[in-house]
Amino acid sequence: MRTVLTAGAIVSGKGHLGTAIAIEDETIVDIGDARVLRRPSDRVVAYDGGFVVPGFRDAHIHAIPYAALLNGCSLKAATSIDDLITRLSAYARSLPPGAPVVASRFDDESLVEKRLPTRQDLDRAVPDKPAVIYRYCGHIAVANSAALKASGITQGTPDPPGGALDREAGEPTGVLRETATGLVSGALARGAPLPAANLIDGLTRLAGLGITSIGAMVGYGESPHEKLHAESELFRDIAAALPLRVNAISIASTPGTLNASAAAMTGAADRLTWLGVKRFSDGSLGGHTAAMCSPFSDVDTMGTYRLTADDVAVSRHSLALGGMVAIHAIGDRAVDDVLNVFEDLVAGGANPADLRMEHVSVASPQLVARFAETGHRCRPARISRFRINMAPKAARGPPPTMGLSVSIDVASWHHGCRLFRQPCGAAAPFVGNGSGDGSSRNQSGSGSDRPRSTRHVHHRCRNGDAGASTDGGWKPSGPGGDRSRHAGRIAG
Repeated sequence: MRTVLTAGAIVSGKGHLGTAIAIEDETIVDIGDARVLRRPSDRVVAYDGGFVVPGFRDAHIHAIPYAALLNGCSLKAATSIDDLITRLSAYARSLPPGAPVVASRFDDESLVEKRLPTRQDLDRAVPDKPAVIYRYCGHIAVANSAALKASGITQGTPDPPGGALDREAGEPTGVLRETATGLVSGALARGAPLPAANLIDGLTRLAGLGITSIGAMVGYGESPHEKLHAESELFRDIAAALPLRVNAISIASTPGTLNASAAAMTGAADRLTWLGVKRFSDGSLGGHTAAMCSPFSDVDTMGTYRLTADDVAVSRHSLALGGMVAIHAIGDRAVDDVLNVFEDLVAGGANPADLRMEHVSVASPQLVARFAETGHRCRPARISRFRINMAPKAARGPPPTMGLSVSIDVASWHHGCRLFRQPCGAAAPFVGNGSGDGSSRNQSGSGSDRPRSTRHVHHRCRNGDAGASTDGGWKPSGPGGDRSRHAGRIAG
């Protein structure tokens, strides 16, 4: 039986398309005026006063920490150290005896003290068992005295490569930055372990927001985001029950762990695809760990630089496996060096479409000019996350019209559809996502019609919100300063 969805408006990146969608055999066959499309024999599903849009794509999400947080403790609303202590103490009392206390999303910039908590602060909240709280960026953690002891962190513990322990008179304060967050014991990792049902619930909530595919950062045995008990295997185990398409990018530091992560997810189910590897070149702006060419204005540091030859080696391995490379870069020093790495990879034969830079939050005019002069394209997945197209300039022809996709990428009914596209005055060309299959690999930004799956159609009702029932809210239609090569090129 043919189904016709009717609404106040059918809207895509091309504008208003009509008031109805006709569907046959799970394929959209027509879009237009409801008065023209409807037949007497049709099954009609009406969303009066609402509108229908293509499914959204979030190209970069840490899905397991997100799902863990839904049933965990968020400290984002804390307004002071005392308020944070009160919230953390109450959460600790709610847990079974002996259970470690793990909380997330505290924001020191929102606290009246404008500082990071210390182990002494956390000891006031949880004096009798290990407790760790993670900053909202995920790049900084604070551990109480019991957690430091349980993890073997002492005055003699050296800073790990790519990370640091804050110290006072030689003693750890409890603040762990970047890779140092990996020094805490596995039981204290953010969100670990996570029951499969909790992950399915979290992904279903995303689907309920109109998100039909995600680029999931999937950990495999290191920190800060990824030391969350066998993430690759967890996605594999729920693959058949996925409520949306998951394109997994493995956070793996060695070829061996990348092999294992990719093997765990490859072939598990149609909605789960292994996409490539993610590495880090620096940290976060708010945590003052972004690798900068000049010191921060409020703290005398230039951040934490993390990119190593090992990162380049595992990137090459990902390309050899047929995967892509995504490298986190926020500060201008990091952006510059990741561009160096990408240029070397392309010179070695890498497909430019398989190279992706995450965030690009700080780029000097010289770096922006470097993007533009070389003809690179940037594809934002969120406001400050860009993907770099490094195809040789001569092979591309004129650059496309500049545009910035202000929010998340869109998985649409046809290739090239982009919602909420706004003019952008930057010197480098930015293009929205041009892929309708959720793979995050198509960067062309050009459109071509094709059969269109109903899995990518979501319905926005008049008074809906993320937590509403199916009578209102989203619901899925398918099943449940430039240093000019300051550090030279990283050897690979």
